[in-house]
Amino acid sequence: MTGIKFLLDTNIVIGLLKEYEPAINLVEEIGVVLEKSAVSQ
Repeated sequence: MTGIKFLLDTNIVIGLLKEYEPAINLVEEIGVVLEKSAVSQ
């Protein structure tokens, strides 16, 4: 087990980096913990 709990789509990560409000709201609503996340390619 790797400890990864969330697999984030690349578009969500780009939205977070660009501070796009819908992406931020989605991550907050789901309760994503970035330290326990990986990014799909």
